[in-house]
Amino acid sequence: MEASQVAKRYARGLFAVSEQQQTSDAVNADFNDVAEFCRQDASLLQFLAAPQIGDDDKERLVKD
Repeated sequence: MEASQVAKRYARGLFAVSEQQQTSDAVNADFNDVAEFCRQDASLLQFLAAPQIGDDDKERLVKD
């Protein structure tokens, strides 16, 4: 399965859950914040795509 297909499945799942929990506005705002940050600094995308960096480190950065 291609990465884009996997991403679409996760996106649909996230959307469905956020609709059920009535948090879609907050989820949308969070994604807009991340997208804006990525537009301003492409190094985040490079960091997240780097296979030599562990998932725990990536998760910690995103949470911070």
